[in-house]
Amino acid sequence: MGAVFLAVFSWGDDGQVLAKGPANPGHGALECADCHDSAPGTVRQQVQAAVAFGLGLRETAPAIGRLPVTNRICLDCHEREEDHHPTHVFTQPKYADEREEIAAHLCITCHREHSGRHVENTGQFCATCHSGMEVREDRTTPTHAALAAEERWDTCLRCHDFHGNHHHEWPESLEEAFGGREVLRHLDSGTPMYGEKREPARTSRDR
Repeated sequence: MGAVFLAVFSWGDDGQVLAKGPANPGHGALECADCHDSAPGTVRQQVQAAVAFGLGLRETAPAIGRLPVTNRICLDCHEREEDHHPTHVFTQPKYADEREEIAAHLCITCHREHSGRHVENTGQFCATCHSGMEVREDRTTPTHAALAAEERWDTCLRCHDFHGNHHHEWPESLEEAFGGREVLRHLDSGTPMYGEKREPARTSRDR
């Protein structure tokens, strides 16, 4: 029942639930409705459904005010043809463990909105899929296998653009890569690091 009262009292004057925190870099001009579609039913019906859920008379909790943001809403603006790590790949059965461990199939695992940061994760998630990796004819210094063996997962983003959506050439040695502070600044504020984007994000959703 507490969730019901919290939802009602956090309701804004315009019928929207108040934002939980600052917008992420690049999202400052967005309105709530740009990402949060209206929940079905009137406010009265939504609250009634929430009360029923709280009393155990309903199996699922209803959305109040706005629907939760899904991958599809993110991808309406950010989908690119040559994504190195598209979310749909992680919905395959072979990635069941990865979904359980880090929810690799969800955009919000790394891009948690209302955090005020560009990316929430600092790169340690790479270990989930790549801890046993082998790279044929690996000419990098140190090799990928050596870095993985030493669990230096904080170095991955110094060379690799996770989504591959920038014009960026991978360096041949860690000495030529970006510094750790540059990576953290990029993750925090979205400060350009890898170069020009291959395909800029759209500024509005295709509804």
